[in-house]
Amino acid sequence: MGDWPEGVPQRLYGRRRGHKLRPRPDRLIGQTLPAWRFTDTGFAASRPLWLEVGFGGGEHTLALLAAHPETAIIAGEVYETGICSPLTELVP
Repeated sequence: MGDWPEGVPQRLYGRRRGHKLRPRPDRLIGQTLPAWRFTDTGFAASRPLWLEVGFGGGEHTLALLAAHPETAIIAGEVYETGICSPLTELVP
């Protein structure tokens, strides 16, 4: 874990890592996700941009994408299993 200040207890309120990924989700994380990275040139200035932080299983994010196809949505999630959920819906 990196350096931690002396005298400050190391507490984690939650899990450090989820279950081991199955083969398909592992491939989605390793191959598909990197291909979907964007640059600032990837968005038109006139296109609305939304940010969703902590999307869990991605149900709400997928509903937003379906309801607002004209909007660019950046969704962030810390857990790999959560990231894989919407990927399995979006990638055949």
